[in-house]
Amino acid sequence: MGNAADRLIRGQVVDFIQWYWRDFFWPTFNVADMAIVIGAVAIAANGLMRPKSSQGQSF
Repeated sequence: MGNAADRLIRGQVVDFIQWYWRDFFWPTFNVADMAIVIGAVAIAANGLMRPKSSQGQSF
């Protein structure tokens, strides 16, 4: 919704980041997309790295 509002009001989305080097352009993304991906990776890593608990113990 915020990106749509920026497009309507400003004509562009201000938090988009576009990386390029010479003629190579990396895909354009924004800060919100980065936060979602980083959060998803952190949750997945937490679930994968958590030691398995014994069934007799409760925490």
